Amino acid sequence: MSQPDQSTELDLHDYVRVLRRRWKLVVLVVAGFVGVALLVSYIQTPVYAAHAQVFLESAAGENVFSGAARSDPGRTLLNELRLIEGADVRKLVQEKLHSTLPVQATAVPNTDFIDVTVRSSKPQQAKVMADAYAEAYVSFRKQVKVDALTRTSAELEAKLNELDAQNRTIDQNITDLQAQGAPATDTRYAALSIQRNGNVASQNSLRDTLQKSEIARNLATGEALITEHATAPSSPIKPRPILNAMVAVVVGGLVGVGLAFLLEYLNESVETKEELERVLKTVPVLGTIPMVDGWKTREETRLVSKESPRSSAAEAYRTLRTAIQFVGLNQPMRILQVTSPEAGEGKTTTLANLGVALATAGERVVIVCCDLRRPRVHEFFGLSNAVGFTSVLLGQRPVWAALQSVPGVPRLKVLASGPLPPNPSELLSSDRTANVLAALLAEADIVLVDSPPVLPVADALVLFRRVDATLLVFSARTTTRKQATTALAMVQQVNGPLIGAVLNGVPAQAGYGYRGRYEAVDTNGAGAVATEVLRPNGNGAVSLPAPREGAAAPSRLARPAAGNGQKRTRRPDAANRRREV
Repeated sequence: MSQPDQSTELDLHDYVRVLRRRWKLVVLVVAGFVGVALLVSYIQTPVYAAHAQVFLESAAGENVFSGAARSDPGRTLLNELRLIEGADVRKLVQEKLHSTLPVQATAVPNTDFIDVTVRSSKPQQAKVMADAYAEAYVSFRKQVKVDALTRTSAELEAKLNELDAQNRTIDQNITDLQAQGAPATDTRYAALSIQRNGNVASQNSLRDTLQKSEIARNLATGEALITEHATAPSSPIKPRPILNAMVAVVVGGLVGVGLAFLLEYLNESVETKEELERVLKTVPVLGTIPMVDGWKTREETRLVSKESPRSSAAEAYRTLRTAIQFVGLNQPMRILQVTSPEAGEGKTTTLANLGVALATAGERVVIVCCDLRRPRVHEFFGLSNAVGFTSVLLGQRPVWAALQSVPGVPRLKVLASGPLPPNPSELLSSDRTANVLAALLAEADIVLVDSPPVLPVADALVLFRRVDATLLVFSARTTTRKQATTALAMVQQVNGPLIGAVLNGVPAQAGYGYRGRYEAVDTNGAGAVATEVLRPNGNGAVSLPAPREGAAAPSRLARPAAGNGQKRTRRPDAANRRREV
């Protein structure tokens, strides 16, 4: 992915590819979350929850004297929940048990039941506390009801006493009138009598109310009943390791996937063949070279095509060789330049191994080091750098005398860089460089030119007009998209003969099982025909295997056998064109 070109929409395969490439990160994040969840579960103190249930309803005795119903049952229920969790009930629990724990009161939906829950690290303590809160709540409600009725009774009795006092005053007034000899027709008798009769009626009503209040107080229950006492829980409600681990897997998976895509988005490096193809657009990727196991130091030279010819890396170089040979069918390509955007991306390693692959396929190959700043070609073959390309340019040696044969690889010669000059770009742009390359054609079927990287210096750009084709080497997870596009733009700006690209250092992938049979002509000119088996690698490119010992080497441009049984042959040997500079 790595911020693909904006004109290219991502599909499901891109997302799957990201997850396949970063699956270790996702697994690591999930494992971390699960590990933390299990660790927290292990060190966390177990918590037990006990539940008691209370039912809110008016008692039968109270309903006799109260016809009023609760105006808002929902609001009343919420008030009761606050009451259970409040300070008054907690005070009663404290007085009874000499300790308290937090309580949680919840209403059972669509009922008048209240669930009273207490959590504790001790099962029995949770049970005792839950029952204590339920009992304290019922007791508190009853006490509140009794206190209210007691206050009502006291008020009624006070009113009765007041009326009694008024009646005694009235009776005394009547007695005083009689003592004064007031006639029976005196209107004051009638007024006092009416007042007294009214007081007596009020007293009768108040006595009736007082009697009912006394009965209600005796029957008061607080309108709350404990319907279910708490039991000691047998298992804790937390921690729950299995549930915590499952949640950790889900959360860790989401975080891991998100982190993978975030890193992919922030990652500017080119990591896969598909990404490189999107960056280069019309430039084909001719091969991908896997990372070599055990090769951890870039400064260490390793020639896997020679040392481990059956390795996946050696097979990848043979695949690249075949791809280049097929490209050469449509355009002359006797001088091939190998370069890269920056140093350290494997251009010299690719060139050296490609030279071995071509030589073992029967080609006469000359590798020339035109990297006159940091030459390394000679190190791959254990050769001397005392005499080389610059020696020929200065006329100190003829080409044939400066060439060095590679031990163990027939048909492969190396022209080292020689002493380093102070002006590499000027030397490479001179006509003598063109003459040296032309002279090397007399010594080889194909000349491989190692040049400095494109971005730091202009040497590679100067060589573009001296070669037939150029191969750009990119390094997976090292080359950035910006470096790749800048290097490509510079090559295209000077009309460089770019034939393709190579992605170096990719993770090794197993190939698939397709096998095809191809015909090749003996390169020794003896007329013997060797049948080779081409093995496609994981990228779909076809590679030629190394020739078997004693068998005829395959031709430089291997083709499928013609249907009429005729074999394609190579052009005549070019050795007779040897000349010196």
